[in-house]
Amino acid sequence: TTRGAAADRPAERVPNRPSRGKRASEPPSLSSELFARDGGAAPTAAGARLPITVLNGNLKFVNPPLLLGHYVSTKLGGTEAVVDRLIGGAMGEALQAGLYPSVPGTQQVFVNTRVHPDQPLSMPRPAAVVVVGLGEEGRLRLTELSDSVRQGVLAFAQRESEQPGGGATGFELAATLVGSGGVGVRVGAAAQAIAQGVADANQRLRRIGWPQVTKLHLVELFMDRATEAHQALG
Repeated sequence: TTRGAAADRPAERVPNRPSRGKRASEPPSLSSELFARDGGAAPTAAGARLPITVLNGNLKFVNPPLLLGHYVSTKLGGTEAVVDRLIGGAMGEALQAGLYPSVPGTQQVFVNTRVHPDQPLSMPRPAAVVVVGLGEEGRLRLTELSDSVRQGVLAFAQRESEQPGGGATGFELAATLVGSGGVGVRVGAAAQAIAQGVADANQRLRRIGWPQVTKLHLVELFMDRATEAHQALG
């Protein structure tokens, strides 16, 4: 699924077909299969639309930084627990220390420095994790979701701008269907709110000269949820 987010107005939607032939229990097994190019879309220039792709696949094959959300809880569950294992447990440690984001508008960036024991020379997947706070489950508003996503993107972009040569290029971003695992937030509405949050972040990033998101990948393991997100963005 590809969608364009316009620079200065609510995003236009440019639908494409989602991947076929994979059931929810059979996600893509190769990173090249998961992140196949979507019709040869050109990289985003200033003021251009932001390509958005809905991917039915497994998070362990995600290469770009990954954005996900956290409802108020004393432990990591579901997707968060899976991702925490992928990056070596840094998220769980931050939660235990009381430093983990939980309130809407809060965020934390975790750089993945874990070395895979069977592939010591491979690049870490995902490259980093951006966690945004969602508040108490059942009370999250879509405007708060968009705001939290925007702040998470800004935080990661700031980190990128501080790297040697930072700001020269943009970056791709992957995201789960943030918020949709809680009560009261539908999958399609979450996809739209995430897209809007990234588009809003890009507006600010363009003004201050920090790297922008050049492409957004929404990653979902289950086909029915991926299809619902596709339809909402189509």
